[in-house]
Amino acid sequence: KYEINGGSWRLESDLESLNGVPRRGTVFSTAGDNHLYGAGTNFKDVFCGGKAGAAKELAYIVPKLPLDGPRAAPRPYPRLVASCESDTQLTMANGWIWERPTLTSPGVAWGTWNLCTDCGAWAGRNRPSNINYYDNALAHYALYYRSGWGKARDSARWLADRWYRAPMTYLATAPRELSLASTFLRA
Repeated sequence: KYEINGGSWRLESDLESLNGVPRRGTVFSTAGDNHLYGAGTNFKDVFCGGKAGAAKELAYIVPKLPLDGPRAAPRPYPRLVASCESDTQLTMANGWIWERPTLTSPGVAWGTWNLCTDCGAWAGRNRPSNINYYDNALAHYALYYRSGWGKARDSARWLADRWYRAPMTYLATAPRELSLASTFLRA
C-alpha cells in the first residue's frame, strides 16, 4: 500500500519466504544455551548456503518472542547466526545477551534479518536506508493533527507499526536511535 523511496520497505522478519527459500518450522532454546534448535526448520538453506558450516556474513535469525496480551504482536529478537550444525540446530554468535530466555518446544515462529537486499534495513546500520531515524512517523502524525488529513494518519500508523516491530529497534544503543515518540502515539 505504501512505498518509500521507490521500494516496498517490507519488514524482512515478517516474510515467510525470501528468494524462493521458505522459513520453515519453529525454534526453541534452553536458558543459557548459545544454540537455537528447530522443529521442521531449514537453517542450512536459509543461513549457510545449503550445508553445515559458517553462516553468511551478518545473517540474523529473528525468533518472535510472544508478548503478554491476546492482541499483542510478537517481539522480534534478532540474534547473529555464527554457524549451522544442521537444519535443526544453529549457533548464535552473541547468544541471548542478558536475559537468556527459554523457548519451550515446539517453539515460536521465526524470521530473518539482513538477508533481503530490497527490504530496507530500517535503521541504516548495514545499508544506506535510514527509514525512521528522525521519526518520520511522528512528522506524519504532526501533519495529521494540524490538518486532519486521514492519509497522513494512516501512513503514520503504518510506519509506527513497522518501526516498533523492526528487529534493529531491539539492538539500538542510544535513545536517539529508538524514535519512539510516534510509537507512543500509535499505542
